[in-house]
Amino acid sequence: LISGGVAAGQWGFVFALLFSSLVNLVLFFRIIECAYYRGESGPHGQDGRSGHGEEGYDGGGGFHGGVAVAEAPVSMVAPLLMVALGLLALGLCTGGLVSGIIQFAIPAGVV
Repeated sequence: LISGGVAAGQWGFVFALLFSSLVNLVLFFRIIECAYYRGESGPHGQDGRSGHGEEGYDGGGGFHGGVAVAEAPVSMVAPLLMVALGLLALGLCTGGLVSGIIQFAIPAGVV
């Protein structure tokens, strides 16, 4: 999309794409940082407590009060995996979708 915007001279479009990509990078890095790079002590001190007075308060610091966090049960993971596989299959099989369904919804002079 960016190379097409540059080729067409649409610099506002290119800027918007670059800006949104940078915002997404920051947001995803924040998720990865919270998930992998924070120890149990977190940013609030040695025991990870944030001063909110709640045992096991997470508050983004990763402290769970010493309670082991178990994996999600299969009844929650199975629908998520089915939707993910369905979206992957839809993305890989878009040729049939475009030629069989969407092609007839677009007026003849548009394409």
